[in-house]
Amino acid sequence: MLFSFVCYAAETLWPGTCEPVTNFTLYYVGEYGPVAGALAMKQELFARGPISCGIDATTEFESYSGGIYSQNLTDVSINHEIAVVGWGLDSSSGTEYWIGRNSWGMYWGEEGFFQMEMYQNNLGIETDCSWGIPSWEKP
Repeated sequence: MLFSFVCYAAETLWPGTCEPVTNFTLYYVGEYGPVAGALAMKQELFARGPISCGIDATTEFESYSGGIYSQNLTDVSINHEIAVVGWGLDSSSGTEYWIGRNSWGMYWGEEGFFQMEMYQNNLGIETDCSWGIPSWEKP
């Protein structure tokens, strides 16, 4: 059985008791597969929409507040999952970048989103991605 909990009292939003969330929509994954590399990622985004990618969320990335992020690591250790939702081109610099959505809330980055330089495998973003097709049916 699947349970989801909110650990705040409903009236006060104060930490304390956890209450089960009883009204939620349950989705399944009908099909899925791996994708890696900038070209394959673009093709997948165009064909099926957002993809899930693992990154090495460094202290510097945690402090991101805007602009095109770039941090190329020699030793990547995937420790966080983000969604790549698109890509863009900075007209002033000619830099292509990924548009990503993070799970750290609206106050992080650019209202929960970020831009990361493409083709540099920044934080390992182009190596450990997956696509999935949502389904209402249990596999």
